[in-house]
Amino acid sequence: MGLGKSKQALDACAQLSLTRILAIAPKTLTYNWAAEIEKWYPDWNVWVLDDNPNKRRTDWIEWDEEQTGDCPQPCVMISNYEKVSLSDWPMDIRWDVVIPDECQALKNTSIKRHKAVKQLKTDRLWGLSGTPMELRVEELFGIMSLIRPAVFGSWLRFRDQHVMTDAFGNTVGPRNLDLLKERIAPWVTRRKKEDVLAQLPPKLYNTLFIDMPPDEAKEYTHIKKEFLKWLEENEYNPNNATTMTQMLRLQQFTCSPNLLDEEVGQAGAKFDALEDLIKEWDGQIMVFTRFSQMAYRLLSWLGLPSSAIIAGEVPAKGRVSVVTAFNAGQLGKTLVSTDAGAYGLNVTGANLVIHYDQLWNPGKMWQREDRLHRIGQKDTVNVLNMITRDTIDEGMVNVLEKRRGLFKEVIDGSQEVELSEIGTGTLRRIVEGKI
Repeated sequence: MGLGKSKQALDACAQLSLTRILAIAPKTLTYNWAAEIEKWYPDWNVWVLDDNPNKRRTDWIEWDEEQTGDCPQPCVMISNYEKVSLSDWPMDIRWDVVIPDECQALKNTSIKRHKAVKQLKTDRLWGLSGTPMELRVEELFGIMSLIRPAVFGSWLRFRDQHVMTDAFGNTVGPRNLDLLKERIAPWVTRRKKEDVLAQLPPKLYNTLFIDMPPDEAKEYTHIKKEFLKWLEENEYNPNNATTMTQMLRLQQFTCSPNLLDEEVGQAGAKFDALEDLIKEWDGQIMVFTRFSQMAYRLLSWLGLPSSAIIAGEVPAKGRVSVVTAFNAGQLGKTLVSTDAGAYGLNVTGANLVIHYDQLWNPGKMWQREDRLHRIGQKDTVNVLNMITRDTIDEGMVNVLEKRRGLFKEVIDGSQEVELSEIGTGTLRRIVEGKI
C-alpha cells in the first residue's frame, strides 16, 4: 500500500543484527526487493534466485560462502514463492528471519507454497501485506498458522469459533469478530494511511461519465439483450462459464468495441475521452485496465513507446526498469498497465491514475492507486474512474460503493463482490447500469 512495509522489515533486521535473511515475494516483486535493499542498505549482500537451475546452484554456493565467512554484513536471499516449492530448495538452512511479502499468497493451507514455507527453519516469520484478508476470515487462519500457529490452534477449532456454516457445512459468514480481533492484535502491526498522512499528499477522486454515441449504444444494447434473454431461458448459476463470459463481453465492449471485433474501425467513446484527457493533463499518468488486449491497444492507439507498458508478459526485472525510466521522464507522459502492475511498484513520477475499467474487488483498485499514492510522492494524487453511462460500468461502481468497508471490525480490508451473492434481479440492474 506504499507505507514502507519492506523498509520497516529491513530496519528491524538491522536493529536486531539479523544476517541470514530470506525474503519471499511474488515473482514480479523480487527485483523491487533488491532495489529497496540497494537504496537503504547498499553494503548488504543480496542474491535474487535465478530461473536457471545451474545459476541457482551458483547463487546458493556464493550465499553459503559469504554468510559463513568473516563478512559482518547481512546476506539476503530473495526468492519468489514458486522457487521455495522446488525440489532443489535447501531445507536444512536455519534462517534468522523469513519475510513473506504479499503474504496473502499463503492464505490457502492446502497449496504447495504454503506447505513449503511452513517447512522452512526459522524462529521469526514476518508476513507483510496491505490486504491480509481480501475476502473471508478463513484467510487469516492460513496466514496465522505460519506466523503464530498457537493463536488459533487447529482448523476445526477456528471454524467452530469464527465461521458460520449452514446445514450442509457451507460457509455463510464470520462470527465472534471482536474475539478474533483480540486474538490477532498482539501479532499484527498495522500501519494505516492516516498514521502517515504527514508523509503523504492528498488523494482526490473524480469520475468521468461517458455517453456512447448512438451506433455504439445500439450495439451494447444488442449484446445486453442477448445476455438478459439467456438469463430468462436458463437457470441462473453465477458460476456458469456463460454468465462470466457474457459479463466480460459487456465490460470489454465499454472499453472498446474493437476489443470484441477487430474489424470494428472505431476505438470507441471511452478511448476518445481518454485521449482527450491525456492531451489536457499537466503531468504524468498511469492508466490501468484489467484486459491485456486492451492495454496493448492503448499502447498502440496512443502512440506510446513500446516499452511504456506493464503486463504479464513483461518480466519482473523489466518492470522495475520500465518504472525507473518512466519516473525519470524517459518514456513520455503515459504508462499503461494491467493489474500485473498493481503490486509493489513505485510509480511516484505520475500524479494521475486512471481506472479505465472496474474490478469487483475495491481492495485491488486501491492497490492500483497506491502505486502512486505512497511514501516518496510529492504531488497530490488524482484518481479518475472512467464510467460509461447506462452500462455495466455504472452498475459495477454502484455495487462496489455499497460493499466497501466490510470486515473493518477485524482488519481494514475489503470484500470482493462475488456473483454467487447476487440474485438475477440485481444482475439485470448491474448490466443495465440501473442499480
